[in-house]
Amino acid sequence: MALSVLSKGPVGVVVPVLVCATFLTYTGELLAILRELPLVKGALIVLGVNLPWYLTMVLRHGRMYWATFFGYHNLERFTKGVNHHDGMPFWFPSAVVLGAHLPWSLAVPSALYRSRLFSHRSLWRTTPRHQRLVPFAASWFLAVFGFFSLSASQLPSYYLPLSPAVALLAASLLTWQERGEKKEEASLQEGVPVDVAKLTSASALVAYVLQAVAISQLPGLLASSADAKAIEICITLAAENLHWTGTAIFGAAALAVTRTQEFSALSPPKQIETLKISSSKPSKRKLKLPLWAVQAITGTVFLAAFFTPAYALFDRVRQQPLRQLAVTAARCQQEGEPLCMVGPKMPSVVFYAQRPVAFFDDIKQATYALTNEARAGVTSALLLGDAADMGGSTLEETEVAEAGGYVLKRMTIPE
Repeated sequence: MALSVLSKGPVGVVVPVLVCATFLTYTGELLAILRELPLVKGALIVLGVNLPWYLTMVLRHGRMYWATFFGYHNLERFTKGVNHHDGMPFWFPSAVVLGAHLPWSLAVPSALYRSRLFSHRSLWRTTPRHQRLVPFAASWFLAVFGFFSLSASQLPSYYLPLSPAVALLAASLLTWQERGEKKEEASLQEGVPVDVAKLTSASALVAYVLQAVAISQLPGLLASSADAKAIEICITLAAENLHWTGTAIFGAAALAVTRTQEFSALSPPKQIETLKISSSKPSKRKLKLPLWAVQAITGTVFLAAFFTPAYALFDRVRQQPLRQLAVTAARCQQEGEPLCMVGPKMPSVVFYAQRPVAFFDDIKQATYALTNEARAGVTSALLLGDAADMGGSTLEETEVAEAGGYVLKRMTIPE
């Protein structure tokens, strides 16, 4: 927790505390565990790792650092949309978790159902602690998903802390399928419980169909965006027919699910009995793949044929121009000349340029700040931003470079 607070701020405490509190409330051991934990020692460790850094930054930058890091990047991101990261549809969190964790995310609904979290709560409470990994993984998933779903700002990276929980839930389901359950009716396929097989195959089939439909509509969704870059991505995506590649992959996967061992568990009981009676007769049965094999193959093909080229396309439109101009700015920056960015804040520019960058919401704010800097002997500055956001300055300007709709200018500040 101390290291996570150092790298990501207060959320490094909020997320693990929320996960553990959810789990311990479920098992009824919250107060007991709180009495066991060395809270004072733990708090001193967190403070000991973090206070030197945060005190140094506050002493050096004052209120600006406090307001920017803790206010803007933590509190405001959660309570209201910042940096154009708001306005996402209600299904955005589910789509991110499903797409980012394929194929293991397809096992989550079945694992949550199979865990009997609510119907067997009293049983889980009496289970020894070292055997409670499943309800802990479920608490982890539900707490983190619920917390970040409530955030006003939304980014796919917010849901990365779910990855271990998804992996644990998927692993628990595979363990159940391998072991089977003696007390439940077994299906025809190697002891897989019927309810698990049904839910697993049904959720996979629905998910693949939904993804095929969603990807086929991707250019239209991007075209309706107010973001010029999203529209450019839409045009390129359609020109390269990548959306049809993704649609074909998930369409074929949905078809393959219907030919798996688990999907055959959806057969009516009467048909199953008929198969049992006639099993003594020689018959030619088609070989059926297990569902996990279909998921693994689909995930591999999706990464290779769709995700990798789509990522390269997104990078080419959004990040490559910034990368190019940031390197240009670092190369032509004069001594004592500040580097600024106008419009949406892109911290990646700091990494690309390997220089400090001052961010401003608009050109008027940047002009005002730079004019005040003239008193400190600053005579010029480099400004980087979207060409649409760079007009209207009262300072004398010279264009240094342009790439992908972004422009780099040198602004001369009058003494």
